[in-house]
Amino acid sequence: RSGQIPDVVVVGAGNFGAWTALNLQRGGMQVTLVDQYGPANSKSASGGETRGVRSSYGGRETGLQWARWAIRARQKWQDWDEEHASALLPRLFYETGDLIMREELDPSMEMSMENWDALGHPYEVLTPDEVRYRWPMIHTPDIGAAMSEPAAGVVRARRAIESVARVFQQEGGEIRIAKAAHGDV
Repeated sequence: RSGQIPDVVVVGAGNFGAWTALNLQRGGMQVTLVDQYGPANSKSASGGETRGVRSSYGGRETGLQWARWAIRARQKWQDWDEEHASALLPRLFYETGDLIMREELDPSMEMSMENWDALGHPYEVLTPDEVRYRWPMIHTPDIGAAMSEPAAGVVRARRAIESVARVFQQEGGEIRIAKAAHGDV
């Protein structure tokens, strides 16, 4: 493919760039992905080790939509892991759960629970004693309200970008390590 003019050039091989390039490639475009330092580099905003995936967005006007997107994203990460397990790509999503603790039940927590109810998403409301029993290593003298989202987890961010870039190349995409610059129009 080298030497052919691509249909699309995506600049930046971080999270958004790598996924955009892969989806355009899968949509039938010839895509070149350009990054100054390469996919999953340490200078990238997507280059850290993990990112949390949770759906407790009750404190926002857009919380229901964000919760829906986060739940969908978690499922897509699990699907990706399943799809690429046989290719020996590293597992990316780990279900860890998410624990939210406050001095008292607040509107953000209540709205998160309303969103989860609307979406049929599992969660638990916990007493301070239940929190202390399940997680004795967590110091909890001031909590009066707690809730848990068992399906929340973390994604291995750097490994995710490496995996997406590898699949992108396997499916015919081209990656160039170069600095993008504006050209003459």
